[in-house]
Amino acid sequence: MENSNKPKMKIRWNAIRWNALIPMVICLVLILYLLISLIIGLFFKGGREMDIYKIGKYTGRQTYELIMKEDRNNPVPVYDYNYYGESLNLYFDYYSLDLPYSTMLKGKTLVLKDFCSDKVITLNDFTEKVDAQIDLSKLPDGFYGVYLVENEISERVYMNQSIRFDDEFYTVLRDGKSRHIQLLADQKLFDTADAEQSVLDRHYLYIKVETVSAEEYHQYDIAINTAPSMSGDVAVSPNGEERNGIVEAQEMYELAQAIAEKLAAEGYKVVILKDSYNENALYYGTDGLLKRAVDSGVKYMINLDMEIDSTIPGVIYSNYTTNTLAQSIFAKMLAGTELFADESRLHSCKLVASSLLGDGLSYDQDWVIREAGGAVLGGGRFSATSQKNASFESNNVYGINTVSVRLCNIKDKVVVERWLNNKAAAAQAIAEGIIEYLKK
Repeated sequence: MENSNKPKMKIRWNAIRWNALIPMVICLVLILYLLISLIIGLFFKGGREMDIYKIGKYTGRQTYELIMKEDRNNPVPVYDYNYYGESLNLYFDYYSLDLPYSTMLKGKTLVLKDFCSDKVITLNDFTEKVDAQIDLSKLPDGFYGVYLVENEISERVYMNQSIRFDDEFYTVLRDGKSRHIQLLADQKLFDTADAEQSVLDRHYLYIKVETVSAEEYHQYDIAINTAPSMSGDVAVSPNGEERNGIVEAQEMYELAQAIAEKLAAEGYKVVILKDSYNENALYYGTDGLLKRAVDSGVKYMINLDMEIDSTIPGVIYSNYTTNTLAQSIFAKMLAGTELFADESRLHSCKLVASSLLGDGLSYDQDWVIREAGGAVLGGGRFSATSQKNASFESNNVYGINTVSVRLCNIKDKVVVERWLNNKAAAAQAIAEGIIEYLKK
C-alpha cells in the first residue's frame, strides 16, 4: 500500500528562464504575421480595399478581381474613332475619307460584354456609312469590354492611343433622359497611384454607359440653321433674297421657329443658331454660326434654305452617310405638302475635289453639311474659307449629322405662292420626320 503522505512534486517556477521565453514568443508572432501578410499579398492583392478606378457599384478590390478574370487573349488594335450624330465609329487604320471598307466595321461583328451584369450585346449590322455603325442611343447602361469576333475567334479590342476621362458623349434626350457615354482606353486605368506594374498590358477599350436626367444634361439635341448661310466670300444681305413679296431670311426663320416649337413639345432641346432672322452673322469662323452649333453639343442639324438658281429644291444629305434622316424628313414632306414633286428631290449632294489641298479626296460640295461634319467629313480643310473653321473642326471627332432642306425657288412666283400655302404643313412635316427618325 502506497504511502498517501508522500510529498507531492512542486513546480519550480523560478527554474523557467523568462528572459529566453519572451523573445521566442515575440519572434513566433512576428513570423506568423509575416507569413499571413505574404499569403494575403500573393492571393488577395493586399487584403484591403484598393484605391483604383471602380466599375459601377463595385469596390476597388471587386473591380480588380473582375478585370483580372477578363479574357484579353488575341488583342486587336483600333487606330482611330469618331462620332457622327449618335453613331460611334471605330477604324482599324487612321481615318480618312478614302479609307477602304476592310478597315471599317462593315462586315464585322462586335461583342460588348457588360461587367455590371451578364449582358452580352452582339452588333453586326454595320455599313461603311458614318451614321450607321455603333448606335449609342441603343446601348443599355453598363460598363462594356469590346470584342471583335472573326471566324469564331474572339479578339479583345484595344486602342492605339490612350483615352482617359476626356472623351464624353451624350445622346439625344428621349423621354426626359440621355445616355452619358465614356470611352476609356488606358493601360493604367486600374492601377493604384504607387503601382510599379500596370494591371493591363495595353490600352484596352471600355465603353461606359450611364443614364442621366434632363437636369444633368447640359447640351442641345438639334440645331436649326437658316438662310442665308454666309461664308464671307461674297457680299450677301442678311435678309437673303427678296423676291415675289417675301424675304428669304424671314421665311426660313419663321419656319425654324415653328419646327423648334414642335420638337420642344416632344421634349427635345433645340437651338436656332441665329438670334434674329436678319442677324448679320457668318456661318464660318470662330465667332460664326457653326461654332455656336459645335459649342451647343448638338448631334443633329437641319439647314433651311431657298434656291435662286437652277438647283432643284429637295432634301440633301452627305455622300458619306445613309439617307435615313433625310428620307424620314422627305417622306413626310412628300406626303404632307405640295412642295416636292417626286422621289428625285431626295438625293446626296455633289462630290468635289479640293483645289487647295490637291489630296485626291472627294468632299461634299454642300459646305453647310461638310463643315458641320468636323473631321468626319473633312471640315475645316477644304478651302481657304473652310480653314476659318480649322481650329474647332479639322480635328473635331464629334460630327453633327446635318441635312439641308431646300424649300423652293424664290425667283418663281408660282412656286413662292405654293410655298406660302404649304408653309405650316412644311413645319409639321419636317418636325415629324425628325421625331420619327429619333424614335426609331
